[in-house]
Amino acid sequence: MSALTASLLQTPPAGIGFKDETTQSTRKPIEGSVANDCLIRMARQGLFLTFNLLFRDLFLLSLKLFNLWFGVRFFQYIFLVYPGDKDDLKAYCPKQLSWLFRNGRFGVAGIITTGLNKKGRGLIVVIPESDDELARDQQRLCKIIEKLEYLRQDIGCISLALAGRLPSLLSDTLSKRIPARALSIRGTVYSIQKAVTSLYFPDSSVNVAIIGVGLIGKVLADSLQSLGYTVYGVDKKPRPGKCRFIRNLAELKKAHVVVVLTPKGDDFEEYRNYLNPNSFIVDDTHPEIPSSLVQDFSTVRVGIELPGVRFWPKLPGIPANVIPGCAVGALTVSANEGCLPSNQTTFSAIANDIGFVLP
Repeated sequence: MSALTASLLQTPPAGIGFKDETTQSTRKPIEGSVANDCLIRMARQGLFLTFNLLFRDLFLLSLKLFNLWFGVRFFQYIFLVYPGDKDDLKAYCPKQLSWLFRNGRFGVAGIITTGLNKKGRGLIVVIPESDDELARDQQRLCKIIEKLEYLRQDIGCISLALAGRLPSLLSDTLSKRIPARALSIRGTVYSIQKAVTSLYFPDSSVNVAIIGVGLIGKVLADSLQSLGYTVYGVDKKPRPGKCRFIRNLAELKKAHVVVVLTPKGDDFEEYRNYLNPNSFIVDDTHPEIPSSLVQDFSTVRVGIELPGVRFWPKLPGIPANVIPGCAVGALTVSANEGCLPSNQTTFSAIANDIGFVLP
């Protein structure tokens, strides 16, 4: 390790771009009283239930007929989301009524506006099943995706995007039944890479540790290595590939940047005491890492923007203007006339041309 690299681990490097300064001590509390939050949640639940129980089928039928008769396409892609925790589920409907939307009867949850460059309007749909539930019942997930694929074709959408862990949950056998662009992780990798490369270090030798080297982490590691970063991974079940895995967690002290890709933010607790306090934490977990676990670090939450694109209503726990990586993939495919770029480098070049920026 060079003297300059060693000094970086003693003095935090300057960060640019999407850096969450509040996590150096503690994250700012959400404004507004508990009573107001409850009223907002109840109003949102009421709108969601009223629309989906009374108007959902008529709305979807109208979209199909407009596409069939007039060739009119109101939405360019469908974005499937799921609750990361029980609070996410409450943002849509009470837990006691979630059975109304199970087993493929998804709910329409909102829209994604086109933005200033008119790159495509998205339809947000939600299911009440958690990622853990779907991991145990992959057949159910496969049927949900297949149903949405039929809807995508009926209403003329170009692509389907799956939130969070969903693309990585299906076995190799089941994933063959789903179009490749629906299971693409390139938008997520692009978003994480953009967060990492926004951090400026005067030394060209930057160590990046990836905690949770699954499907996304493996592609991210290859992509960052191609840009000149030194990358090593931590995973309980290491996968073959170019990424060097470490078994002694004490080696995490060398990392300037730590990308956390564990299924849940709470999983970070197992590793935090091995990190250098001057490391940057890039968080792409959902639910996110609790503030109590990252209060001693500078933290970057993954997410990017496209001018004018907003989620209405916003996704739980995410600002309305921030686009998750999985939706970035769908927007890019839509802008690329429905074609999934052949590799990550090509995808990133197209996404940069579209104009994605850090918040």
